[in-house]
Amino acid sequence: MDIKESKISELTLLLIYLTGWKEDNPETGGKKVRTWRGYPFKILDKMEAAHLITQYANSVVLTAKGTEKAIELKKKYEKARRGK
Repeated sequence: MDIKESKISELTLLLIYLTGWKEDNPETGGKKVRTWRGYPFKILDKMEAAHLITQYANSVVLTAKGTEKAIELKKKYEKARRGK
């Protein structure tokens, strides 16, 4: 994966996290983030292979690993925006 594709994947994961809504997760008793599946399928397929998301017919759900990574990315980009 080249740098451009890597950044697109990062930003897509972050957008999934930021635009998603939280639902009850009966498996863990916590919450899961779901959003509509309106992102490039090539990127979504790679993210699913990396166990960051699970794809459904019309939506995408972040896995625990994906949620963790998205939170890290949010902090990273907020820090960069502040210039630190």
